[in-house]
Amino acid sequence: MVRRRNGRLLNFTTFVGFWLILLSINSVFAQTQTLMLGESLNINLRSDDTFGDYKKLDLTPLKTHFKLDDSSQTSDRIRLVLTPKQAGQIEIPQISSGGLTIPAQILNVKPNEQVNIEWQLPRSILWQGEWAVWRAKVTVKDAGLPVAMEALDTPDILYSAQALAQTLDNQRTAEFVLVQRLANTSPKLTPPVIRVQNRQGLRWQFFAPENDYQIQPLPSYVPAQIPVGEFSWLVNRPLWNRTGALETIELTLSGMNASRLPDLGDRMTSGEGINWLTAQTSTTENLGLEGRTETQTLNQPYRIMSSGWGYYPEIRLQYIDPETGKLVDLIQPAELYIALPAWLYWVGYVVLMFVGIGLLMVSIKFGKIGFYRVRRDRALAHTTDALARWQIYQAWGQARGLGLPQTHQAWLDAYESKFGINSALRAEFEDLDRQLYR
Repeated sequence: MVRRRNGRLLNFTTFVGFWLILLSINSVFAQTQTLMLGESLNINLRSDDTFGDYKKLDLTPLKTHFKLDDSSQTSDRIRLVLTPKQAGQIEIPQISSGGLTIPAQILNVKPNEQVNIEWQLPRSILWQGEWAVWRAKVTVKDAGLPVAMEALDTPDILYSAQALAQTLDNQRTAEFVLVQRLANTSPKLTPPVIRVQNRQGLRWQFFAPENDYQIQPLPSYVPAQIPVGEFSWLVNRPLWNRTGALETIELTLSGMNASRLPDLGDRMTSGEGINWLTAQTSTTENLGLEGRTETQTLNQPYRIMSSGWGYYPEIRLQYIDPETGKLVDLIQPAELYIALPAWLYWVGYVVLMFVGIGLLMVSIKFGKIGFYRVRRDRALAHTTDALARWQIYQAWGQARGLGLPQTHQAWLDAYESKFGINSALRAEFEDLDRQLYR
């Protein structure tokens, strides 16, 4: 009985030891390679039934650490390109299907000393309909290396293939943006790829870090058409109006990474006492470092048919702030307007025009006085010669309407009769008399 148990224990120990030896051998003989982040590992696959075996090949263990590209194919060969997503040590297990085998190997992925990328990822909790934003700030030590962003070209994705902002000095710094519209609660997020072409003509590829995202639908207690995003507007409504004349209100509404722009036409024209006409709208789209901005310009024509005063209606926009998830009100309060009959409007316009002309003439007059004074003082500051100083005073007096008196006393009498007694100027002219005539 004891011998049988000892025999079983011996067999189990031998079995375990055998597999440990096999694992140790497999680990020792596993191929070890070194790559720099951005470079790729190429594996050529060929068998008697290459494409049939490849369809059954389970590449799931590789997708965690690599971006896979099998687009390079011939009639009997598939080249599988593995590009690491992050730096570090990656253990590739042996993967087989039929006659195809990817051998077990260890890959040491070192950081790329030539390229550094600062990624800014979307929030982990996103709203249905908004635009998710990826930003990449790429610094390349060799300023001559081209840098670009690549992504899928779809209606729901916008990206800057070339840098939106960059600096070139001893190194190149370039900033890129990609935005993706989250049209439903389970879209497939497609982060961008940064590609840098090195001096050997090869392309380094760098991938945004992966993250788990939760996309939530709009709350059930809000209308389905309520927008999500960050909104701002500029409203220009005239204070003065001519009775019966065609006037225009201009409203510019901007939405940053917004799901949609709301229709504000009905809310703008809800007031009484104003004859509202058909509005004209135009929309533009722009991609910047903060993401996608959609801007709508609305020109709303109207007429006020009776003279007097009143109020433009309040304009209110409700939206969901994607950062806080709260309902926000953007309000343009009711504003005063005054409507005047056409004749009174034009009279007031003419009066204001004459007032403006008068103010302009006064400004010109005082501007000339200041100009002549500055020119006189500068000329006096650059000379101490008595004759030269007397000529400077003569030129200034002629510009100020004193005529051209030939004597000091006559000039001084003309000055004081127009501007009043100036004791400092009298002392100046007494000094000039002593220098010229005594």
